[in-house]
Amino acid sequence: IIDGVKPSNKDRGYILRRLLRRTALQMHLLEKITDEQDFISISNVIMEIYGGFYFLDKDNQKKMVADEISLEVFRFTQTIARGLQIYQKTGNIISGQDAFLLFQSFGFTIELIMELAREEGKMVDKEGFEKELKVHQAISRSI
Repeated sequence: IIDGVKPSNKDRGYILRRLLRRTALQMHLLEKITDEQDFISISNVIMEIYGGFYFLDKDNQKKMVADEISLEVFRFTQTIARGLQIYQKTGNIISGQDAFLLFQSFGFTIELIMELAREEGKMVDKEGFEKELKVHQAISRSI
C-alpha cells in the first residue's frame, strides 16, 4: 500500500485485494476480528515493528494504510455474512453456478471457495465455475 498498490481488480491490486479479503473471511470465521478497525490495529503493530526499516513518514503512512485497509475490509465485510449464508445452503457439491454466484455477487474467489469447501469436506465444480465465468465474460465483451 505504501508503494502505491491499492486493492483493485487488476495486477498487484488484485493480489492485495485477495489477501485482505481472504484474511477478513478467515478471521470472520474464527470470530477473531469483527470489523475493519481490528485490521487497522494489526497494520499499526506491523508498521511499528518494521517502521525503522521501511517506513519513512510513519504517521502519514499509517493513515494511508489504515484508510485503504479500512475501505476494502468494510466493503467486503458487508457481503461476508450474506455470502456465507449462500455457501452454507450448498450441498456436499458446490455447483459451478453457486460458485460463480459467490464470486460475482459476494467477492469470494474460486480459490477461497475451494479452500472453504476443502475444510468442510465439500467438492466444488470448478469446471462448471469456469464455464459460467466464460459465459459472463463473453456477455460482458459483447456489451
